[in-house]
Amino acid sequence: MEYESVLKEIGGFGRVQKAIFLALSFTSFKAVLDLELMVLTLHESKFRCAQQNSSDYVAQNYSEHCRISRLVGDDTNFTLINETCTKFDYQHGDVISKSMVEEYNLVCDRKHYATGMMSVFFLGCALGMLFGTLGDKIGRKKILIVCGVTDLITTILPAYMPTAETQIFARFLKGFPAAVYYQGLLIMEEMTEEKHRAVLGNLYWLFWCVGYMFSGVVVYIFKEWDKIQLFSTVFCLNYIVIFIVVPESPRWLVLKGRVEEAVDVLKRIAKWNGIKWEHKVSKVKALDVEEEPTGNILDLVTYPEMRMKSIVIFFNLAMFAMCYFGLSTDTTFITTNIVLNVLLNGAVEIPSSFIGWLGSDRYGRKYTTVIITVLSGFCLIAVPIVPTGGVYNIVKAVVAMVGKCLLTTGYCIADVWAAEIFPTSVRNNGLFLATTLAMLSNIVAPVINTLSDVATFLPGLIFGITSIVSALSLLLLPETKGLPLPETVPSSEGLVRGRERQWAIETFSRERAQSLLDDDDMEAVNSQRTIKQKPMEETTIA
Repeated sequence: MEYESVLKEIGGFGRVQKAIFLALSFTSFKAVLDLELMVLTLHESKFRCAQQNSSDYVAQNYSEHCRISRLVGDDTNFTLINETCTKFDYQHGDVISKSMVEEYNLVCDRKHYATGMMSVFFLGCALGMLFGTLGDKIGRKKILIVCGVTDLITTILPAYMPTAETQIFARFLKGFPAAVYYQGLLIMEEMTEEKHRAVLGNLYWLFWCVGYMFSGVVVYIFKEWDKIQLFSTVFCLNYIVIFIVVPESPRWLVLKGRVEEAVDVLKRIAKWNGIKWEHKVSKVKALDVEEEPTGNILDLVTYPEMRMKSIVIFFNLAMFAMCYFGLSTDTTFITTNIVLNVLLNGAVEIPSSFIGWLGSDRYGRKYTTVIITVLSGFCLIAVPIVPTGGVYNIVKAVVAMVGKCLLTTGYCIADVWAAEIFPTSVRNNGLFLATTLAMLSNIVAPVINTLSDVATFLPGLIFGITSIVSALSLLLLPETKGLPLPETVPSSEGLVRGRERQWAIETFSRERAQSLLDDDDMEAVNSQRTIKQKPMEETTIA
């Protein structure tokens, strides 16, 4: 008996799965809120040297000044001496009345502290993702609990840091709970019937888009960075719901040989879905699943096909992340108004979830991702080339929004696609190692944005070319649309480009394969007569 059949019997996407989906999706709302609030409160407003209040100094307008001229001598015999500014006056705008830049004087020779805060945040995210790989050993639910508690502590901590150095350390710690929203995606993949995964995997990030836009609203209302930081702790209340509602993944429990616990979880899900399932418990207990040795990172490189697929996934998620977060940390990517910029950036990502769902569900993961990511690359290259002024500003904004929407769509599908390619025994290891490398690539994203000081077109050129190259490499991966999740690394070796349908026939029961393939596919596979007949295991976790 197959695991997918059990999910269908208890309600493949019943009301309990919907409640779990909402609770877990909210973690992505909180994650992007933390990132964008940091980016917005690090926005640099106009400033000038505070020394100008003395009559000895030459007056300055509000603009970027790191040095000031001082008059030395009397009215008839004087000289001008350039001095380095040590104190600054800031021009408060309508959006933020007190930013972290003002709090810690992160301008001039201290400007690198602001870039450093964002970079170490992503470093913390990378280490947090490594922690997420323990989910294959200790369970998905335990990772959620640890990340939830850590997120609450590290959300409060930055508001009370006295210096820029301690703030950098706090931002580093703030990155650790990043594993929580990817862990949530994994649990949803493993608790939901196969036919719903594409839509859920893409709609999972809808809350991310809402959180993106909401960060602008929070900044506009509270205006001071420390109050903004403390307000964001309110959204940690969602973890209480997660701890109560979200169970351990029954698929993981079965693979660990803990069938009795899996049965209890499945019974609760069936009960909450209003399905009388007790008489079918014996079927789950009859699953003859050997206790799998927990997968490890070496499994990803030991087998040739798994090694190739892993390398392509690692490279692509890293490039997606670098480009995406490079644009997300640029407060003037679409418009110079930072609140309007973040609202538009978040708004253009809302269609990406639906485009990703419809495209991947109808045309498959592979070609949908490749085409839209290549198009996004050309848009990103074009944005800095479009002239400014008049109607060109509208053209520039439209091209930027289209590019960001397409890039986000590709990123959404790639996450779901990767989770479907990695077998269950190493899914946590594979996906979290990929996201760890992605977070490490994010460290350079804020640095790439600073290259605009050298030439305005450089960041867009780098992000655009990277998107195109990474998209083309995706052609090496197999299509996973309509296929069950592979269970182990050896069984996934046959899942390669061009042989997806044959793999379904060879690996799963014929009845199951017929439910996946249409008549033409079945006839084509049968006519090839290349499928080796081998005894099927009586129980397979699909």
